[in-house]
Parts: sequence; structure tokens; C-alpha cells
Amino acid sequence: MEQAFAAGDAASANQVKSELRQAKKSSAQMIHAQKELLDKMERQERGGFRRVFTINKAAKMAKLRTKLCEKLSESVLVDEELQRLERQSTALSATTLGTITQNGTAVVNVSNVHGGSNSFASSNNFGSSFANTGNSVFSMSVTGLSSLDETRDVSGSESSGPVPTMRMSSGWDDAQEELLMLEREKEDILNNLFQTVDMPAVLDLHARIASFSSEIKAVASVKKQADRVEEMYRKALHLLRVALAAVVSPNYSGSIREFAVSSYPLAVEAGHLIEQACHVIQPEARRKYEAFASELTHVRPPKFPQPVSDFARRSRTHYDPHSALSIEGMRNLHAAENVLILLQRLVIQKLEGIEKWQAKLTKDQEAAESAHAQMETRLQEQVAVLARSVSV
Repeated sequence: MEQAFAAGDAASANQVKSELRQAKKSSAQMIHAQKELLDKMERQERGGFRRVFTINKAAKMAKLRTKLCEKLSESVLVDEELQRLERQSTALSATTLGTITQNGTAVVNVSNVHGGSNSFASSNNFGSSFANTGNSVFSMSVTGLSSLDETRDVSGSESSGPVPTMRMSSGWDDAQEELLMLEREKEDILNNLFQTVDMPAVLDLHARIASFSSEIKAVASVKKQADRVEEMYRKALHLLRVALAAVVSPNYSGSIREFAVSSYPLAVEAGHLIEQACHVIQPEARRKYEAFASELTHVRPPKFPQPVSDFARRSRTHYDPHSALSIEGMRNLHAAENVLILLQRLVIQKLEGIEKWQAKLTKDQEAAESAHAQMETRLQEQVAVLARSVSV
């Protein structure tokens, strides 16, 4: 019965992941289409021969605005669908990882926690190597036999069928703590063994494994920062899409009052997100990935004309269309609308850079994990030889 539920959860997770990939692809296509339209609008705005082709230019701009409005509306829907699928994927991932409550107790499959399958499998293989040589080895060099047996009981082995589950009181957090505890116990066992028998080759392998493990953690930390920055930029892009959609909508009256009430607050919030994203990336990530991080830590979003900002602040309590502030705001309205376009272009550009950075991080993480797995395999072989030699 549990296997049937697990199979159903896995199928649902795969389907959601497939839909999520398609939604991300659609979102990327929308971003590219918007970027092209914004570039066309900018070229049209800055084009020469304004006196001769004023009428033609106005018609072209109206056509581009209509297309942009359609694309923005579609993008907003795609963003909402993408957010829904991301939430659903997160929920299903948590279910797959074992945060399923049965009779008030969470059942946690620790082999899936933070890539724990490799760690537990290596712990199990490590324990099996010693178990085959007899318990005398442990009485000589290692005092943590019971800890290793617990690791083996939890993680299972390749020949023992499905990985058993571990019951925990509070689910996901306890599973992470249990994983860290088992990793520490494994390290203690290895350290005790290495102190008992001096083998330079094994010690060198152990040191290299520790180095690769540190590299994996470092890349994972940077990846979290990049994901956080991407999340903030995507929120900013969504806000700017809504703001710009209001400006290019056929129902837009073109008044400073409407702009200050509808689009301006969204753009200001998007600007705050961009500025906050500059402080997410930590110094270590800046040093290691300077080419990518420097593009995201020194971002200065374009500012609205001061008369528009002043009008937006004061019009909340009092609005007089004939005041000097309103008149000055209307004069700068077109420049303020252009700031929306510049902001959106900036966010799209930064998202493209973040995508390249994440691809680099994924590549580095895979390389570190592959090297770590190879060193783990070699260490297990060396430790097995060592265990047999000690037991003889």
C-alpha cells in the first residue's frame, strides 16, 4: 500500500516537474519577446526625422504598445501559473522526502534529505566492509560500533531492498539533524581508525574527501544566494509587468494622477527589490564568482523624475489638478513612463545574467559531487583492505 502511494507521489512529482519546465520555458520566451518589443519602442522613440514622420511614428508606437500590452497580459498569467507550479512542486518534494504524517508521527526517508542518499550509501558500504571482517576490528580501534550499526539500519544497502523509513517527531527538521549526526558519527569512526593505523594514502584520500565536501557545501551556499536573487528579480519583473501593462493599456487615460496611483507604487516596490538583491550575495561568493556577482551587487535602478515622485507622495492626501506640482508632474509623465521601460529592460538583463550564473554553479556542483563520489569509493576500497589486514 505504501509503495503504491509512493509510486503515485513520484508520478505526480514528475508530471509537475515537466509542467514546471514547460512554464519556465514559456516564461523565458515571454521575457525575450518583451525585450524585443521594448527595444523596438526605444528605437522608435529615438528615431530621427521626427517632423516628417510624426504621424507614422505615432501609429507605429500605438501598434507596439498594443502588442506589448498583449504580451504583458500573457506574461502575468504565465507568472501566476509558474508560481503555482513551483508551490506544488515544493509540496510534492516535501511529500517525497517523507514529510508524511501517519498517526501523528512523521515518516522521514532520510536517504532523500539534502542528497543524503550518497552519504548514507557510503556510510552503509563503509560499515559493511568492516562487518565482513569481524567485530574484532572495532574493539581494537573504534568505539562507535553501535552508531555505525544505527547508520546501517537506517540507510539500508543495495542488496536489502527498499530503503526503510525512520520515524521522527517533527519531520523535516529532525531528519536534517539526524543526517548531520550520522555524518559526524561516521567521521568519528574514520578518525578513530586513522589514529589507530597510520596509512598515508588513506589519510590523503580522507583529506581530499573533506576538501570536496567543503566545496560542495560552498557551491550549495552560493547557489542558494543566486536562487534568492533570482526570486527577488522575478518578483520585480512581475510588478513591472503589471505596472507597464496599465500604462500601455487602451484604457489608460495618460494622467499623472492615474500613473501615481496605479503604476508608480509597483515600480517603486520593484526598485526596492532590486536594491535589496544587491545585499544578498555574500563576500565569499563575490570573490569566487566575481564576473557574475559584480553585475548584481552594484546595480543602480533608474529613478523617476523628482516632480513625479513629489506628486505621488503629496497626492495621497491632497490632489489639485491645477497646482504647480500637478502641472510639473504632467510635463515629466512621459519620462516617468520611460523609466518603467528602462526598469523592465534592466531586470530582464539581470535575469539573463543570473541564468548563466546558475548554469555555472550547477556545473561546478556536479563536478565537485562527482569527484567526491570517486574519492569516497577509493576510500572505501582502502578502508576495506585496511580492515582485512588488521583483522588477520
